[in-house]
Amino acid sequence: MEKKVAGIYENGVVRLINPVEVPAGTRVDVVFEQPVEKKANVLDFAGMLSDLTQGEWERFQNAVRRRPLFGN
Repeated sequence: MEKKVAGIYENGVVRLINPVEVPAGTRVDVVFEQPVEKKANVLDFAGMLSDLTQGEWERFQNAVRRRPLFGN
């Protein structure tokens, strides 16, 4: 069985955030991964664009045009 669970490492011990249903004494393998934060993509917010006023839309378009000036 393979199950991915989240935990917090403190003082040499991994504490699971949510309990898991496995028999006591079950041997497990632990792999440490740093969570990767997803960068927001402009298209993630596309549904919100229909609610913008004309002024808000113009400011949004200006920000999108300027974005390459600041890198990724």
